[in-house]
Amino acid sequence: MQPRRQRGCPNEGVAPPPFCISGSPIRRSSGSGQAPVQPVQPVQPVQPVQPVQRAWRGPGRRPKPRPRIRPNPLLIMRIIAGSAGGITLKTPKTDLRPTMDLVRGAIFSSLGDGIVGARVLDLFAGTGSLAIEALSRGAGSATLVESDKKACAVIAENLSRARVSASVLCVDVFRFLQTSAPAEPAAFLFADPPYAKQRGDRDYAAELLLHPGLPLFLSPEGLFVLEVAQHWKLPEAPAWECFRRKRYGSTETLFLRRTPCAEGGEA
Repeated sequence: MQPRRQRGCPNEGVAPPPFCISGSPIRRSSGSGQAPVQPVQPVQPVQPVQPVQRAWRGPGRRPKPRPRIRPNPLLIMRIIAGSAGGITLKTPKTDLRPTMDLVRGAIFSSLGDGIVGARVLDLFAGTGSLAIEALSRGAGSATLVESDKKACAVIAENLSRARVSASVLCVDVFRFLQTSAPAEPAAFLFADPPYAKQRGDRDYAAELLLHPGLPLFLSPEGLFVLEVAQHWKLPEAPAWECFRRKRYGSTETLFLRRTPCAEGGEA
C-alpha cells in the first residue's frame, strides 16, 4: 500500500521534509550554529532645542553690531629718538592738535646736534611732545607753557613716562609773555598755536608773531619754530625773518630768526 500523499508537499512519492507547513519547508541555517544576535543599541534621547537668546528687546528691528575700531597707528604719538625713544605719549581728550611724529621728526632732523645742552621754550605745549623730544635728545632744560588744565596734567604724565623733568606753567601764553621776564633766553623756541579754522577766527599764530615781548625770550642766535596751517599768510613782522618754510600734509613749519630790528628794540 502506497503512503498517502500530503497536500502541498513538493515531491510526489517522497517522504515530506520535516516541519512542512503549507507546502513550504523551513530552511535551517548552514553551519554548526546560529548567527550571533547583535545587541540592540539604546536609543539616544532627543535633546530639546534651546531657544535663541535675543539681546535686543527694544522696539523695531535689532540694530547691527558696531564694527570694532582699531586705533590708527598713525595717530599714536611716540618719542622718536634719544633716551626716551619709543615711549608712547598720552593725548588729552580735548580739541588740542598735537604735533604728529612725521612733523616732529622732520623738525629735529633739521636741528641736528644743536639741541644738545640747549635751553628750550615750548609755547602752546599741548601734549609736551616737542619739549620732551628735545629733552630726550639731550636738551639742557625746558619750559612748557599751556593754558588748558587737562593738557597740563597730560604733560606731567608724559614727562613721567619719558623720565625727564621740565618746568610746566599752566597759564595763558600771552599773559606769560606780558608778565614774565626771562632770566635767560632760550636757544630754541617752539610754538604750535591753534589753527584758525574759518574766516573770522582768532589768528593765534599772527598774534604771537607780532607780540612785542616774544623776541625777548629767544637768544639773538636762537631759532624759532612755528607750526601753522597750510597756506597761512605770513604777516609783516619786522622783528622776525622767515628763512625756511616746509609743508607736511596739512601742516606748515616755519623756521624764523630774530632780525637786527628786534635786537635794537631789546637794547
